[in-house]
Amino acid sequence: KNMPEISFDKALAITLNSIVPLPSEKAHISKLTGRVAASSVLSLIDTPSVDISLKDGYAVRSDDIAGASPAHPAILRLAGSLMAGSAEKICVVSGTAVRIMSGAAIPVGAETVVAEEFTAYNGETISVFAPANTGRNILKKGTDAAKGELLVSKGSRLSPSQVGLLAAAGHEVITVYRAPQVGIIATGDEIVAVGNTIREGMVFASNLVTIAAWCAMYGISTQERVVNDSEMAIKRAIRDVLHNADCLITS
Repeated sequence: KNMPEISFDKALAITLNSIVPLPSEKAHISKLTGRVAASSVLSLIDTPSVDISLKDGYAVRSDDIAGASPAHPAILRLAGSLMAGSAEKICVVSGTAVRIMSGAAIPVGAETVVAEEFTAYNGETISVFAPANTGRNILKKGTDAAKGELLVSKGSRLSPSQVGLLAAAGHEVITVYRAPQVGIIATGDEIVAVGNTIREGMVFASNLVTIAAWCAMYGISTQERVVNDSEMAIKRAIRDVLHNADCLITS
């Protein structure tokens, strides 16, 4: 029977209304880019887990350097140093400073970090040549993601930056929708599969290749067939391809 012609918009609407989500599966953090989240994902931890320094410099109390200038530097006693990842416990009291590296945890008592370029090291003391308000150069606990914060909504396609945030928030594996398997069939007596010998009046199956390339760009695996204009051949190809494919595209 001849099928009535319909518009592109109607054909697209019929297609989209017929689509149902595929089953979900677990995927490792290294395989998440481009996948679609099958459920919402919350942060498991605070990121960062503590207040950390954004600069190499000195952790101090802000009142101690409130009036500091090149002409009238604040002189503070050096009470120790902290590297990123250090578990050492040092307390900053009035009149002292702790040498701190970028990424290191802010010591107890410190209110601000004065950047190294505004200081001079004098052995047991440091000179500070500029004030720094409370909170300067400090990344607060949970700024990137607070524990329980929504990181990814269900149905989101995961970007590289989102995957990195998931890792920082404590996730190794999340649930995603299974990637579809797509069958592509090009029909026509004049169509020749790429790589075969072409004769005059024939054309290579470039539409098939283009559709497969778009699928590949979205991480979708494909199987392709080129068949002639034989009802039996087309039926056989459709049956064979749909045995493993979730959907079929013809060209």
